[in-house]
This record gives sequence, C-alpha cells and structure tokens, in this order.
Amino acid sequence: MCGRYSVHLKRLEALRRLIGAMSVAIEPWQPRFNAAPGQDLPVVRDGALSALRWGLLPNWQTDPKAQKPINARVETIAELPSFREPFRSRRCIVPATGYFEWKPTPAKAPREPYWVHPTTELDGEPGVMLFAGVWDRWLSRDGEALDSYAIVTMDASEPMSTIHDRMPLELRDADVARWLARDPISPQELSEIVDRSRSVDHLALHSVTPAMGSVAVDNPSCLEPDSKSQLNLFG
Repeated sequence: MCGRYSVHLKRLEALRRLIGAMSVAIEPWQPRFNAAPGQDLPVVRDGALSALRWGLLPNWQTDPKAQKPINARVETIAELPSFREPFRSRRCIVPATGYFEWKPTPAKAPREPYWVHPTTELDGEPGVMLFAGVWDRWLSRDGEALDSYAIVTMDASEPMSTIHDRMPLELRDADVARWLARDPISPQELSEIVDRSRSVDHLALHSVTPAMGSVAVDNPSCLEPDSKSQLNLFG
C-alpha cells in the first residue's frame, strides 16, 4: 500500500535529467511534502514530465464518481480489467522523494506514520525514488479528458515489512527505460524486474508527526523526525 508520498524537490530540472525527459509540462511547480490521492502530481510518460491525477479512472468507466484505485498490485496487474490495458501499453514512472506508511500498533492505539526515503541526494536536492506506475485517459461525454494513474506495489522486503506488508515497486537502472517502452512486458520480465526491486539498503526511515494524516498539512514538518518514536531500518 502506498497512500501518501513526498516529492519535495525545489526544482524539476535535476529530475528531468535523471529520467531523460525532453520537457517539463508542469507550471508552476510547487514542492509536495504530503502528496495525496485525488491530486495532480508529476508523472513521467512519453518523454515528458506532466501532471496526472492520482487515482486511476479507467477509460471504459461510465461513472466518473466510481472508486479510483491508487495502487495496482504487481501480482494481478496483467489480469484485472482496470490495469490490464494500461500495463500493456500505458506505463509511466512516478517520481518521489519518499513515501509514508503507517505501522500497526496494539489494538485501539493510533497507528504510527513513518517516512521512507533514499539516503542519497540528487544534485543537492533530496534523493529520488522512481515508482512503477500505469495510467489511463478517461473522456467525459463532452470530450473532456482526465489522465490519471496508479502506483504499482509489491510484497515488502525485509526489513521494510516491519512497517507494512506492501511497498511501491521501485525501478532502477535499465528497468526504468524498459518500463517506459511501449511494447508489452512479459511475465518473466516482470518477475525479474520485481526481483531487482527487492533491495532496500539505499533507504532509511523514521517516524513522523501524526498531523501529516491530514491532507491539509503539506509542509516540511511532515518529514521531520517525531521525537516519540524512532526505528532504525537496519538495526
């Protein structure tokens, strides 16, 4: 599950170079410390960085108010109607500087939010994770288009599973270009991509303020360590 993430880069130029995008169709850009479903957020597709709505609305859906999945399980992405065609030919990359997850707690106790993020930097900016995603285009009766996306998730690797049993499918190296290619990905290729994504030794995490549970809170305080609880990912 990935229900919130951050993309708090001050500028998008370093990200554009990282993923080899030819253009950035997002103006003006505002760093996001607490990105939430239903918002328009940066996505890489067709050689460009553009803003898409988080929460996938399939092109065949007749009800624009229907449930819009924010995540697509990699295990069933090639089978489920909402994701089958997008996975075949409309794949995208979702850049993030980290993501939030809530650690289970004893019964009746509030869950603890944690921020998972890279330990590296990108040209003096926060490090970036590149999540696998799928997108689709829905057309209203008036011909108005809505482009939306979902983040692909996989079983959580150890020790990330101490927080949650799912995590985003993070792409690295040649898998980034392969995911963005227009031709279909075979089951064997997908399995190999997932296997290469299991390493989490480049990540760190710490607990953060429960206040970030509100989508109205979107500022640097969302990422600051919470003094009440700390967890060292690698002991």
